[in-house]
Amino acid sequence: LSITLNTDAISYPLIARNRREGDRILSGGMHKSVKKLMCDKKIPKDIRPHLPIICDGKGILWIPNVAVRDGICSKKGNQKIIFSKKEV
Repeated sequence: LSITLNTDAISYPLIARNRREGDRILSGGMHKSVKKLMCDKKIPKDIRPHLPIICDGKGILWIPNVAVRDGICSKKGNQKIIFSKKEV
C-alpha cells in the first residue's frame, strides 16, 4: 500500500492521529463522514480505531485503505512525499 502526495497542496506540519468522532474528509467533491467511509469500505470495527489518519493544517489528507483528500494526489513534475507500508 502506498500513496504519493503533491507537496504544493499540503499545509505543514503533517501529523498522524487516531480517528475522532465527527471526522470528515473532502473526497469525490463532497465532505464525507470517516465513520461512514470505513463502513462502506468494510473496515472491521476492531481495526478502525487503529488506522492512522494523516492530517495537515487544512484537515485530513489520507486514511489508508479508506480515502484521500481531493486535490492532494501528486501530478507529474511536483515534489512528492511517499507513504508506503510493506505487506507482511
